[in-house]
Amino acid sequence: MNNSGINTAPPRVPYTRPSITELEVRYAADAARNGWGPHCYDYIHKFEAAFRAHLDVTHAISTSSCTGALQMGLAALGISQGDEVILADINWIATAAPIIHRGAVPVLVDVLADSWCIDPDAAEAAVTPRTKAIVATHLYGNL
Repeated sequence: MNNSGINTAPPRVPYTRPSITELEVRYAADAARNGWGPHCYDYIHKFEAAFRAHLDVTHAISTSSCTGALQMGLAALGISQGDEVILADINWIATAAPIIHRGAVPVLVDVLADSWCIDPDAAEAAVTPRTKAIVATHLYGNL
């Protein structure tokens, strides 16, 4: 605020917000109360079954993190020693770690100013014969 009582602060850009409803609160309370011992995987099994049905596929595997999912995806694609994987230069380390763990080389490219997501032109320019994948992270809810 300035001396006239006018707000002169620049607008804040919310980069993330929680999206938790009463349903998630009930699920978390139920899992904490009842999800022990032989019931510890009940919610995981329910989620995988619902996801398979939603996608109309035979298999679906949930992971504890996107890092784990990236690791499995890169392995399924056969990403290995010396392969290159293109990703945006403002990703969290968890995006690059699975690439390095597979022995591949992360190739960082610029992002678009309006979305902070990977610049498609920069990604295309970075493609070489060793490029095996592009990880296009949807950062801060942007696509």
